[in-house]
Amino acid sequence: MLAQNFQRPADLGLTNAEFESLVKVLNMLDREEIPHGKMLSKNYFARPKSVPVAFQMVLTKSNTNCGTACCFMGWARHLTQNDDLFRRVGLSEDLADLFAIGGTGKSWFARASYGTEKITPAQGAMALRNYLNCGEPRWHDVLTTET
Repeated sequence: MLAQNFQRPADLGLTNAEFESLVKVLNMLDREEIPHGKMLSKNYFARPKSVPVAFQMVLTKSNTNCGTACCFMGWARHLTQNDDLFRRVGLSEDLADLFAIGGTGKSWFARASYGTEKITPAQGAMALRNYLNCGEPRWHDVLTTET
């Protein structure tokens, strides 16, 4: 495995805890420890206490009888046991884009055209690594590249 060349947390506008949690999520995605979850519900902001079992970019954290699925933010909150992680006014546009709750232009269009719910853990890992390395997820590149 090549050495990671991540930007510093402050350069990404992240706290150390936020940065470390995203690195943990990336490592889990790289090790394929988080399977892709089907679209479980449209209840984007449910906050159940159950343990997440899958990756789903459409959901921050949602629980149904099928299990719990989370995006990057949901998994980071689960790993740190901190539901307030990333909960602040003024998330950077690039961080909001990473979490698929913002973004403009090519990035938003790429996610909308591809289907946010179809984003796989491998594609998520690519976008998260892009964000940690260069400060933007580059969804357009990720979703138009064969994996």
